[in-house]
Amino acid sequence: MLLDFGAELSRGCHVLAVFTAFSLLVVAVFLLVGVLLCRRSCGRLRALWREPALRVPVLIFESDDWGAGPVEQAQCLRRLRGVLGAYQDAQGRHPVMTLGITLAAPLIKEKADGTFEYQRRLLDEPQQQAILDEIRAGICEGVFSAQLHGMEHFMPELLCDVARHDASLKTWLLDGEQYSELLPARLQSRWIDARQLPSSEHADALVDASVAAEVQEFVRIFGTAPEVVVPPTFVWTRRVEAAWARHGVRMLVSCGTRFTARDAEGRPVSDGSRMHNGDVGGGLLCVVRDAYFEPAKGHCGSSVPDVLARYEVCGRPLLLETHRSNFTALNPAAEQAFVELEQAIRLALARFPTLRFLSTADLGEAIRKRDPALLDHSFSGRFRIWIRRVAQQSAWLGRALFSRAGG
Repeated sequence: MLLDFGAELSRGCHVLAVFTAFSLLVVAVFLLVGVLLCRRSCGRLRALWREPALRVPVLIFESDDWGAGPVEQAQCLRRLRGVLGAYQDAQGRHPVMTLGITLAAPLIKEKADGTFEYQRRLLDEPQQQAILDEIRAGICEGVFSAQLHGMEHFMPELLCDVARHDASLKTWLLDGEQYSELLPARLQSRWIDARQLPSSEHADALVDASVAAEVQEFVRIFGTAPEVVVPPTFVWTRRVEAAWARHGVRMLVSCGTRFTARDAEGRPVSDGSRMHNGDVGGGLLCVVRDAYFEPAKGHCGSSVPDVLARYEVCGRPLLLETHRSNFTALNPAAEQAFVELEQAIRLALARFPTLRFLSTADLGEAIRKRDPALLDHSFSGRFRIWIRRVAQQSAWLGRALFSRAGG
């Protein structure tokens, strides 16, 4: 009997030893995982923690390319005012569509030697007045917010140079009021020299003079300095960023990275940066816009609430990128684009009773002031949101652990 008991005790001790060893192995593996994560991903984890955590869902429609150009924009802007002005959040604020403004259209004279004399038709000149009137009316109604997109959507000197040897570009320039969306994408990137690919950087003097001129014209036309800048095609350099800051711009809208060039195929090239809401670089507060509402490309209003939900659980604002091309003659289905916009607003309000409509400038100011009405500063709230952000980024966490092949 005693022998049986001793054998059972021995087997029990053996099982306990094996279990203990296995448990220690599991703990060791988890510790190793933690060390690898800390070594390879702690910077990104810290960035997710530092990013402001919103208490309530925020929705902003960010629309680019409006401004000097075809006069039919005025009618489109009037319709947008009607759609946006028909709805309010619980605070009584209308949905806001920010307008990335280009301030001038080309006014070209061709010289006898085949070169061009470049002049500008500015947004407040008589031919463009109907467009400006609609923009100003929308600002007064609280449905539009003007943001700097550029003097033009291109660099005039470069475009004129290329147009000397390109008949289609020459026609576009001489027309003077065509849509900038019809230009080759590489030439729409105002802040790089893409006459030849891969692109190169502009001279410092050209950058400084161009930024100073566009900010000055924005102030003259709108009576206030631009709070927010949106780089055309999201391609710009640190020198351009520093120039904006020197001339009073306070916020930068990015897609989450800084594209600083175009490669041999014309594709944007990132400098490897990772930008988050609330980051301050070069003197500008960053807000990220990395979701899209382009009805001309098949995006539907019915999908917006689900997208908003993904941002809301992570304490992030949803800035939906859209363009004037959806609502103008460039889109054969422009009528449907207005329908989709209204559906997006209506469904978002129905699903999120606490939804807030803000302009990007107002969002940036709230982040800068750490507004407790909009931002959650409690440890428990921020930790809960941080965990969700980390979970949403699980793909890169896996890569961080298993991408060390070859050192």
